[in-house]
Amino acid sequence: MLALLRQAKDSEHDWSTVKRWVEKAGWIGVNLERAGTLSPENLNGAADYLVRAFESAIHAQFGFVVYEQVVSEDEGS
Repeated sequence: MLALLRQAKDSEHDWSTVKRWVEKAGWIGVNLERAGTLSPENLNGAADYLVRAFESAIHAQFGFVVYEQVVSEDEGS
């Protein structure tokens, strides 16, 4: 799962809010492990589903993508 949360620039990652949104979507007991910052320019040429999740985060504060298979760290970079 890739969870996108709109936050103020340079703020600390808000794990509790992400957890609340994920659980609101019906995903209970999800282990949140890593966080990062995604800039809009990083989405140039990205898959449509990633762009839609990002736009959801911008307009509704949260967006996420659920993958059917595990994505390794090498595949995700």
